Amino acid sequence: MDEDDVRREIQGAIWRLAGWPFHEVRAHRCPKCKTWIYPISGRPDTVVPHPIRKSCVMECKVVDVSQDRSFDVTQIRPRQRRWLHNWSQANGLSFLGLGTINEQPRKIWVIPWDIWIEIENTYGIFQTEKYQVSGSIPIDLEEYIHKGKRDHDLVQDLADYAMVRSSNHWDFGPNHPIRTRLGYTEADVVPLNWEKGIPE
Repeated sequence: MDEDDVRREIQGAIWRLAGWPFHEVRAHRCPKCKTWIYPISGRPDTVVPHPIRKSCVMECKVVDVSQDRSFDVTQIRPRQRRWLHNWSQANGLSFLGLGTINEQPRKIWVIPWDIWIEIENTYGIFQTEKYQVSGSIPIDLEEYIHKGKRDHDLVQDLADYAMVRSSNHWDFGPNHPIRTRLGYTEADVVPLNWEKGIPE
């Protein structure tokens, strides 16, 4: 399991709320001229257009808790930060998707970018004018070795942004910002022809 799996789990939940998430393939070759085509540097993992509701962008990251007990904020590269920041400044909606892997039960959070920046600031992490940061944030103090002066963690700070695990997939709770800020509901779902990937 890796970042792609977490991204697909989040995208599945967005599909069930009538969003149309897509992820640009990494580098691929033009079938006609065989030239390599590279995605725009820094663009978020997932772009979510919606025909009648607001659209958003989302960058997804993971923490492998078999190796790390904290989230290294440098995983969000400066170009990714700039894109999320500029999209928000242009009155768009940006989110950070963050999931844990190699633990049970797993956790996935989807956090509005403006809230994420506030959370980083509470840990003394501030981005420079060039969108550079350094530091890490403990996932769960119960399991965090280097507690130091920390008195809170992501499990506590992100409780309102946690996704809910059902029997075989993840969903957004009734008050999650994906629902409240974007207005996505199951009532908006457009039946899709999954073989063709287009609305019926």
